Amino acid sequence: MSRISSMEVTKEFDPQNLLELFSIFAINLSSPTKDVQILTLRILSYFVKMDQRLITDEERPHKRQRTEVSGEEAVAKYANVVDILLIIESMPISVSTSRKISIFISRIQMSLSSKMVHDDYIPPLLHGIIGILYNIFSDLWPQTLDCLAVLIRKHKELVWGQFVLFIATHQSKGLTVKNQEKLEAATQPQSIFDCFN
Repeated sequence: MSRISSMEVTKEFDPQNLLELFSIFAINLSSPTKDVQILTLRILSYFVKMDQRLITDEERPHKRQRTEVSGEEAVAKYANVVDILLIIESMPISVSTSRKISIFISRIQMSLSSKMVHDDYIPPLLHGIIGILYNIFSDLWPQTLDCLAVLIRKHKELVWGQFVLFIATHQSKGLTVKNQEKLEAATQPQSIFDCFN
């Protein structure tokens, strides 16, 4: 019975609905709160599994771009980066698991390089990669930053505005906190140089 209902849901799946979900939930993936990231990825993962454009677990994920002919139309298969992000965020971070996490980050980077990530998944992936950078374990940062660089280089038109907005928001928050600390520490600056120390 559940198999029949899941097949009916799959037939009714519309990529436009997925885009709406991404627009609603993607910002949560760049949250500094790991629980918010994981819960959001679980929600998205449920709906992403209905996307027939993605490679399933049974298919080989390392092929460049596989095409299946179903009837008269060809359907390109893409990597499921949402599930990879869910694995990364769900895994406890330690010295022993950092290598495995780096491999998953590398898998995302290879998928981006070989154009195996559908454009619909690029904006949420940006937020997901930024979310990985919130992990305090610095051994993951170089691999994650390399992946972020590939994402921006390959899909600049899709993510550049969001990336700049993210950086501007965090820069202004940082400046606000720094300026507040300065105001509390000093009554008045003696020169313009004191404003920037």
